This record gives sequence, C-alpha cells and structure tokens, in this order.
Amino acid sequence: MPTSAYPARALSFTATGLLATLLLCTGPAGASDKPASAADTGFSAGLSVQPSTTFEKLGLPGYPGATLYVEPGEEGQKASASVGVNLGFFGVQVNAMKLRSSDSAETVAAWYREQLARLGPVLDCSANGPADAPPLADKKADKQVLRCGKDRAKPGAALFKLGHQQAQRVVAIQPLGAGGTKLTLVRVETRGAD
Repeated sequence: MPTSAYPARALSFTATGLLATLLLCTGPAGASDKPASAADTGFSAGLSVQPSTTFEKLGLPGYPGATLYVEPGEEGQKASASVGVNLGFFGVQVNAMKLRSSDSAETVAAWYREQLARLGPVLDCSANGPADAPPLADKKADKQVLRCGKDRAKPGAALFKLGHQQAQRVVAIQPLGAGGTKLTLVRVETRGAD
C-alpha cells in the first residue's frame, strides 16, 4: 500500500468514528422546546486538520537556515500539519513539522540542546543518553513523568523531549544519507487522559 494512501484512510476512519460517536451521544432533535441549560447541553466532538503549523504553535524554535522538508517519494505531502481531536471529555492536539538543514546532525543537536534548556528540563533520549528515572512512589504523579522508554534515537541521531505526559514537545534529529540533517519537531497536548 502506498504510504500516502494510509493517512487518508486513517483520517476517513477517524472522522467516521467521530461522527458516529456524536450521533450516538446526542438525543433526538426537537425532544424538548425549552432552551438547554449549561448542565444539559450534551456532548461535543470535533476534528480539526490544518495543512500547516507554526513555530509558535509548536512552542519550539526553528533551526537557523532550515527549510521545510518532504521525504523523497512523498511529493504532494505537507511538511507540517496541525491535527486536533475533541471528544468532549478527551482531546488531543498534535502539531508537527519536518525541516532540513545542511549542517551536521551533531551541530544541530548541540544547538537544540542549548535552546531547549532555556524552556525547561530536557530529557535526552539519544542512544547514549541517560537511563530513565526510576518510578515515583505516587503512581498518579508517576503517570505524568516524561520518560524515553523505547523512544531512543539511533547512533548518530538525537532525540530530545521536554514537558510532561500531557504536554510534551519532541525534537528528533537524524543525518540524511545525501548529506545534511532532517529535523522533526512535534508538540502533543492531551486532556482527559490518565
């Protein structure tokens, strides 16, 4: 299956599922003539897909001189996007951008390590990065701790995380075979997830 067909099918399936959920969770139209109060306004659901995002929405700095990057063979795809899903009690917002720099992966990683440290504690998930912190005694607090887990960059690449489980920013840096470096910047925010 071509890689470009998968996201369209997944998006269609997600939109159909959201519509079905919305229809199942709302009552019949005209069931009451009185205005709805705040307590019985019902359930809301929505899907928002934007074909681009900004560094401001990412909450991450852009590497100087880097340009938007589309993977070879994925012409027609976008180099950045913003996707939001709202199911009333649960929501997720994802902003992502791919960039390319002519600088080496080591140079780009060193720059991001310095820039991200200005935003808060940085979790280095590079191949030679430190081991994850041990679990906290408070299980609820432990669920919010951001860890590398199985997310480790391959040797020669870098992966940095910032934030906590429900609001995290990620910078993935990897050398390109043809020279230069690919950067993937992602911000994920969730609500209503334990």
